[in-house]
Amino acid sequence: MKTIVFAPATYNLSETTRTRQMARACSDDFSPVFIGYGGQYGHLIEEDGFPLRELEPGLTEEKVRHLLEIDRMEKRGDFYTAEELSARVESEIEVFRELKPAAVVTGFNLSVPISARAAGVPLVWEIAASGVRPYYEAGLATWPDAFDSPFTRWIPEKWLNWANNNLLIKSKILTKPINEVAKAFGVPEFKSFLYVAEGDYTLLTDVPEMTGITDLPPGFRYIGPFITRLDLPVPRAIQDMPHDLPIIYLGMGSSGSPELTKEIVEGFRGKPYRVIAPVKQRLEQLRVSVPDNVLVTGLIPAHKVNPIADISVIHGGAGTVYTACLAGTPVVGIGFQPEQEGNLDGLVRNGFAIRIKRRRVTPAAIFDAIETLLADDGARRRALEFKKIVESWDGPAEAARFFRETFAD
Repeated sequence: MKTIVFAPATYNLSETTRTRQMARACSDDFSPVFIGYGGQYGHLIEEDGFPLRELEPGLTEEKVRHLLEIDRMEKRGDFYTAEELSARVESEIEVFRELKPAAVVTGFNLSVPISARAAGVPLVWEIAASGVRPYYEAGLATWPDAFDSPFTRWIPEKWLNWANNNLLIKSKILTKPINEVAKAFGVPEFKSFLYVAEGDYTLLTDVPEMTGITDLPPGFRYIGPFITRLDLPVPRAIQDMPHDLPIIYLGMGSSGSPELTKEIVEGFRGKPYRVIAPVKQRLEQLRVSVPDNVLVTGLIPAHKVNPIADISVIHGGAGTVYTACLAGTPVVGIGFQPEQEGNLDGLVRNGFAIRIKRRRVTPAAIFDAIETLLADDGARRRALEFKKIVESWDGPAEAARFFRETFAD
């Protein structure tokens, strides 16, 4: 049986979960092996029974924090130094030479685009459509919230969006250490960072209606969303929650800002809602005054709990977005990085979401958006229509079909 290597960023819950689902779906036809560099979610892979090889150099807590801050555009700099990337590429090539995989799959392991090409292994990149070149070529990306400022607010938004789309297609920002290492391993340089996040095959974990893009370049393919269905009971406190007030689901994923999450939670004090907030992990290092109408929990089966809500207030991660879509709930969204902003923009285009720019988020802005959507029967209807579209796709099954068609004997 041929081997497929999965190389997720195991400090990111969503990516780890998607690759686990892919591995489970294709395990009848292939032998999945995972590689990683540490991260708090690697144990989930081992709990699935898949081998996980921890490579060097391992990630420290400080490095993970750096990666998340760069991803959220909270600070400037590169994800990895050339030295770090070079060491990772060498580790990965060694594994590829040993296992001779049919393909390697990643979602944001930035050394794999070099190591796979250097080793001659087909590269499969799984990613949301809002993070790839065709999205920018279609002019759909908006000016990043991280660059929102009193100065830029004087510039027409369509000009800012045009500049952003064209800049990302052509700019080599963030590629300097990557191209330096690529050259050292005999790999052609990447024209821009969008080309880094693109494999020999690029699987878009979206439905086409999210972007409206149906004419994709060769190698690109929609496979549909990945919905996390945790095998956990619904907490009794949620089961017993009264429905005398609108219920709000607050989900900030593994990449949401802890400080902003704290502000949102505390801002619900005295408001006429009941709030289900599975954000305990986001708040562990902070002192938080939790209002009486907010239930803060750890991990819960979101696919069972989200449908209870009237409105979802979420961060824009692909898994969280599509769980809300599957629940048929209108969305108030705050993206923490461009891909998440793009995910939320897709819901806005479909008429059942309001996205609040990160630097303009206040409790008042969130409550205004909630009230607007609660009063909008059309938004609820459109959310339920989109739910039917999402229900017709099965991301893991589509991924398994792709692997069989492309790599099986």
